[in-house]
Amino acid sequence: MTYPRRMSMILQLTDDEMTALDAQAEAERRPPEDVAADAVRQYVARNAHRARIHAATARVVDRYAEALRELADR
Repeated sequence: MTYPRRMSMILQLTDDEMTALDAQAEAERRPPEDVAADAVRQYVARNAHRARIHAATARVVDRYAEALRELADR
């Protein structure tokens, strides 16, 4: 079985952020590092999705610009 490579980094959190992270980790019975790594993965996935939606919307607007202008003028 192959495990994903993990890298170390320094994450600077405020006291409130660290308290919240520790509380979440305790509630999930997981290490805080795992909870933080999941949060990063979710953030990246969510923003990648937004970027794809934005690009698709721009393509639709470009493709149908004339029709959209005609509808707006009605």
